[in-house]
Amino acid sequence: MCIIASVPAGAQVTEDQLSEMWNRNPDGGGVAYFVDGEIQVEKDMKRDSFIETVLDVQTKYGNRDILVHMRIATHGAVCLDNTHPFEVNKTTVMAHNGIMPDAFIPPAKSELSDTRFFIEYFMKYIPVQKLDDPYFRDMVDDMINRGYGNKLVFLTSAKTKYDTYIIGEHLGHWDGGVWFSNTSYESKKFVTWNKHTGNTQTVGKVSYTDNCEIQTPELDKEDIVLESDLNDWLVYYSDIWLPFQEVGVIDHEEMKQSFCVEMTWDGLRCSECGKSVAGIYERMCNSDCKAIEHVIDWVYDNIEQSEEVIDMALYSGSLYQGGDPEPSVEQPKLFDTSKKTKKKTSKSNKKKSTSKSK
Repeated sequence: MCIIASVPAGAQVTEDQLSEMWNRNPDGGGVAYFVDGEIQVEKDMKRDSFIETVLDVQTKYGNRDILVHMRIATHGAVCLDNTHPFEVNKTTVMAHNGIMPDAFIPPAKSELSDTRFFIEYFMKYIPVQKLDDPYFRDMVDDMINRGYGNKLVFLTSAKTKYDTYIIGEHLGHWDGGVWFSNTSYESKKFVTWNKHTGNTQTVGKVSYTDNCEIQTPELDKEDIVLESDLNDWLVYYSDIWLPFQEVGVIDHEEMKQSFCVEMTWDGLRCSECGKSVAGIYERMCNSDCKAIEHVIDWVYDNIEQSEEVIDMALYSGSLYQGGDPEPSVEQPKLFDTSKKTKKKTSKSNKKKSTSKSK
């Protein structure tokens, strides 16, 4: 996910906000600020010492803008070198929240994060004064934000109109005079399913029931991710989201419609029965769930693999609750495109034959 806090002169991020930011973005923190007109950057991999540093910086140097970033790694190693903010040039630093588009994703063996790759191969060649040009800022915004939800914040001591420039400002929001790139500074309730009580359970709030039987979980509206937080969800659960992208799902709305899922802060859940969904063909629905037939049809219609491979994937992936794969069945590689076969027609009748085999 990552989070940026752009703190204008005179404003402050609270200790509680900093604590929540780190708890949800624990892969390193950095703060940039002005000392005698020059930018100083401090980075830390430890929670308590970093929060103490930010509070101290705000007290001593809050007469000018401050930039705070906390990271959750998506590309690149978890290390001090990949912790934001990064130097763009001798007068300017930059922090990033989001996942860069493919053009700025580093090679698989690279130790660079996507943010450092963006700086090394694009931003460091641009004069800082271009940030004063609204057309340039719009161009960068359009270039990195085609469905990716990226935000960039620059802090500069160069001769520009402002100390701070935010690209993708509309994707974050202002709170208490501070701009946050997402809501991971707020205390949130993360939803889990309590199999003993038969209810959803959230951090700081436990639901109880007198019914000893396990009930189908009913997700409250407050449990489902808000529209404004969907980009953050896609980044936070990139390990779930990326496999859907690999088979051509273009956005969260198509994922919801094709796979009958809802996004919660505890992952995906079936929109029909509320059971957990771990991936394209891994879900804990019962075989009579209305979503199953729809999902099977989509898989056979859209995944370009042999019918036998898809059969094995549906079976070993536990599409139905209680379906354990046989030890001798090797997990199929659905996305191995070296031997593509012709696209299948609708196979919803596979539901019956697959469930019988289980």
